[in-house]
Amino acid sequence: MLDSMRKTLFFEGKLPSCYNFEVLLATGVTHIMAPAYAFTPPQIARLREHDVKLEPVVTMQSDTCPCHPLVWDDLQRHINKALPAAFNGSGIMWFDHVRFSGKWEQSMASPPGIHEDCSLCEGKNRLRSIANLVRKITNWLPPNIEAGCFTVPIGKDYADTRHQLGQDVVSLGKRFNYVSPMMYHRSLGWSVGQTAGYLSWLKERVSAKVLPILQVKDFPDGVPDQLTEAEMAEVHTAVRNLDLPTAWFSWDGALEKGKTKALARIWQ
Repeated sequence: MLDSMRKTLFFEGKLPSCYNFEVLLATGVTHIMAPAYAFTPPQIARLREHDVKLEPVVTMQSDTCPCHPLVWDDLQRHINKALPAAFNGSGIMWFDHVRFSGKWEQSMASPPGIHEDCSLCEGKNRLRSIANLVRKITNWLPPNIEAGCFTVPIGKDYADTRHQLGQDVVSLGKRFNYVSPMMYHRSLGWSVGQTAGYLSWLKERVSAKVLPILQVKDFPDGVPDQLTEAEMAEVHTAVRNLDLPTAWFSWDGALEKGKTKALARIWQ
């Protein structure tokens, strides 16, 4: 069950063995999404002492056509490696990049870098191809492990982009237990109101539980970060007003931009 009061951080990389846990715990975090290799067994034990639950993230290959059989082989290996972390955490495993490639965060209407038809996917319905892959994922998981998916925030508009990426969140919400729309509103050029509007639309249409993930800094890396704590708090409040929990992408970005205390204040 997805607690509406949960406080989630996404980790991009491996935590250094010398890391000071007090900085992390001071945020009030309750759940951590991270690659299975991100934490050592002693670090996982330390998190459990403070009732912080780890949720492993499995990422699909982004540089290979999803129709390639090696993609499923690779997913199986990574799922099996992540299972111990899921069993010892909250019992949820997350899946990222479950789609065809394309930089949607740069332009939802016409994303650059869309995967062009190749010998493996030419003539195929991309939505159906991803749906078949998702069916394999959810059937492969043990019955006591739930599955979540990070999703592109495509609503009723941009049908072409939905088909190019092969990702339909309403359909995914029928197979996954949870969906986490990547609400990077500044990258998308959305107002806080538009962000809340999309989440309200989504919440009414999916059977899966919804966990929006918000940006902690401006993307891509290297651009000046002009995302203020006040704006972070505003979008967080808009999400909470919908009775939804929040996740932040990412802890690495919060450390880089000195926003760890801002997260603690927002989550108070």
